[in-house]
Amino acid sequence: MYRLLIVDDEPIIVEGLADLFQDLPAAHDLEVCTAQSGAEALEVLRATKIDIVLTDIEMPGISGLDLNAEIVRHWPHCKVVFLTGYNDFDYVQNAIRNGGTDYVLKTEGDEAIVRAVRTAADKIAEELEFKALVDGANRKLQSTLPFRQKEYLTELLQGAAQPAATRAARLQELELPMDPDAPLYAIVGRVDRWPEDVRAEERGLLRYAVRNIAEELFGVRMRMAHVEYGKDRWSWLVQPTTPSTEGGAAHTFIHGCLESVQSHARKLLRVPCSFVMMREPSPWDRIAETFELLKWRLNLGLGQGEEMLITDASPSQEPKTPPRSRRYEGELDALETLLESGQREEFAALFDKLTRGETASQTPSEPCDDRYELYYAIAVRFLSCLNRWGLMAKLSSRTNLNALMKIEEHGTWDDAVRYFVRLADLFFEHREEEQREKTSDAVGKVNEYILRHLGGDVSQTRLAEIVYLSPSYLSRLYKQSTGLSLTEFITNARIQRAKQLLRDTPHKIHDIAAEVGFESASYFTRFFKKMTNMTPQEFRERTNG
Repeated sequence: MYRLLIVDDEPIIVEGLADLFQDLPAAHDLEVCTAQSGAEALEVLRATKIDIVLTDIEMPGISGLDLNAEIVRHWPHCKVVFLTGYNDFDYVQNAIRNGGTDYVLKTEGDEAIVRAVRTAADKIAEELEFKALVDGANRKLQSTLPFRQKEYLTELLQGAAQPAATRAARLQELELPMDPDAPLYAIVGRVDRWPEDVRAEERGLLRYAVRNIAEELFGVRMRMAHVEYGKDRWSWLVQPTTPSTEGGAAHTFIHGCLESVQSHARKLLRVPCSFVMMREPSPWDRIAETFELLKWRLNLGLGQGEEMLITDASPSQEPKTPPRSRRYEGELDALETLLESGQREEFAALFDKLTRGETASQTPSEPCDDRYELYYAIAVRFLSCLNRWGLMAKLSSRTNLNALMKIEEHGTWDDAVRYFVRLADLFFEHREEEQREKTSDAVGKVNEYILRHLGGDVSQTRLAEIVYLSPSYLSRLYKQSTGLSLTEFITNARIQRAKQLLRDTPHKIHDIAAEVGFESASYFTRFFKKMTNMTPQEFRERTNG
């Protein structure tokens, strides 16, 4: 998508060219903005990223050459194509030497103009040289590496499925020192308590110090990846690097390292820490399940709850699987985000994934049942969204909101699922209705302003300021909402107002022209005749008898 700015001091030329490019096939991929002076063009350039400027040379005030100089100075990647007469040729050559892209003679017609703009767009594409683009992207990616590592590991711990080949490529890309085929030992840890004299801004540094101690202790015998998943909580994923630290020896070594981390953290940092680890390593495709179990065990705790070091999944005791809502906490948060952002299809797919597989005919209300906790985990997220959007009173007339926090109101699990689906539909309907109302309000404000200021500034830039949108976005929104472009509405409004003044007032033609936004009576006359097939005077004589 390229943005084209058309600049000419004659509105009929601007409007004609805008129609020309807006009517091109979608393959040309152009978004059109307009300006009727060099000064207005600079306003558009400052407000919106413009790729190509198609401009007349001779304009009052800031000429096309002056505009080109400003573009070269401030927007060097923007391409300028000049519309010129034969007597401008020497000026055009000078302008091209000073950064202009191309020129088209006004006598050459529409095809030549379109071709020149297409050539400018091709030059932009060529200048985005692949190597330079990749090098720049790599520099930016490198600066965001810690964030992307955390994002990937978080997705992994939340259960994102990934083929082994893709995992290997991602680990290499993110510079994570893990073997994509070897199983992992999962560890979760936390700071149990902060010393009273430790300020909030110092806690991040101390957490990093705990991590650094672990990395030093694991040394060359273990690969380690670190990700924080909550306030003062983290997970470490470790793998042996040599056969001598595999199997039972690996567990013993990791356990000893964690004991040393606890000791150093307490003595050197005055920070008590707890850890839970698995006795056996987990394959990559089960690491999310292991992580949820370890979080649950850490929360459950033992003894006084400080400086715990728990090994789970001992051979004599299979661990209890944590409740479903804990296993899918990340997906439940994502469900709330999808609901609030109005993404119907994505919400429906994730909701189905979370709730399917339960027995539809059985009651969901046994407190010991996983469904009991899953129901309320979903219900709380619905309640949060309804409160934030102020919809409790509005939706209570359309559904039984009392049932939201009363699972016993639903006879079966299938009934509960249908209730949530219905509530989500009502929420989405409200969002869509509100969006339509906001769009209608914005279009109404624009139309009202245009009708009251036909003789003044009704440029896209000024109209966009009224409704606090960008010019390009307003143009698209208006077209989608009304089926007309802004230019078409303004043109129709000017013609209708001119007809009314010609019919009902004795005003002179040049006064009417000024009142409806035309700079000269001669241009108004030409434009009016083009739109109505009669001159203003002919229209006045015909309608007044």
